Amino acid sequence: MKVCVFGNKSTTSAVLRHLTSHHAKPHSLVTLSKENISQLEISGVDRDIASQAESLGIHVYGTASYGLKSTYDQDFFSKEAFDLGICTGWQRLIPQEILNTFRLGVFGWHGSGFNLPNGRGRSPLNWTIRLGMHEVFHNCFKYAEGADTGEIYDTLRFTVNKDDYIADVLEKAKAHIQDSALSLIRDAANGSIPLSQQANYPAIQFPALNEASGRIYPSIMQGADVINIIRSCSFPFPGSYLYDQNRNTKIRIWKAEINEGIKDLRIGYARMVGKVLLVRCRDAVISSNDFKFESTKIDKVADSIDFLCG
Repeated sequence: MKVCVFGNKSTTSAVLRHLTSHHAKPHSLVTLSKENISQLEISGVDRDIASQAESLGIHVYGTASYGLKSTYDQDFFSKEAFDLGICTGWQRLIPQEILNTFRLGVFGWHGSGFNLPNGRGRSPLNWTIRLGMHEVFHNCFKYAEGADTGEIYDTLRFTVNKDDYIADVLEKAKAHIQDSALSLIRDAANGSIPLSQQANYPAIQFPALNEASGRIYPSIMQGADVINIIRSCSFPFPGSYLYDQNRNTKIRIWKAEINEGIKDLRIGYARMVGKVLLVRCRDAVISSNDFKFESTKIDKVADSIDFLCG
């Protein structure tokens, strides 16, 4: 069984180690070349992934492009003639002409608070937290021409706790990917990969998120919604932020919680109390001790002096 893994992230590295330790070592890792990785901002990227794969005895192919549309990339897949592809930590569609070179197809994972076909699109786990959803349907599916449209191999449902941040949800998803990938390889080796069709109806799709999606506007947002945005954008993503309007600088917030003890802070204002940042939203105050003023000129803000933020 000649298996190829696509990916650039720490999840990819974990899958390579898991498969190797369970006597299902892939033949090849397809990843971005070091030059391409250095030029792209990829959340959760593992810049040491190639050397890790090589240390496991896995052949590494550094692609000419992320979209795999160059003749150089297409010739590689035509020549190798892989049986099975596993895609995790690869944030691009794979061209149909490359999918066609795999005897059994290429499989990847997609999880959100909606079960496929709903919840297709970008950043589905981030959106799940952002929308305050409490459960993930994590699907392993066969790649087809459209995004997230292929047949389903398996689905795991897991809980998103109210204090889970995106890193916690990614860990839960990673555990499923590791087990599912191993099961997939074993089924393929036994000659049968059970698949089921997705329902055929107009589906809810998530748009892409970017750094601007993490901006907080306390004067018009509810406290619970702000907490969800912070949870969804935290490490390994760029983080949520608001502006200290007095100093015209970003405040990057990584973790926060509702603070029910503060009653005298005006809506849309913030206050420093020791090492704690307090922010008054529409209906509640949030507090954080995991934040950073991004301006290097600001090393301390006076305690108990309110400042406008947003």
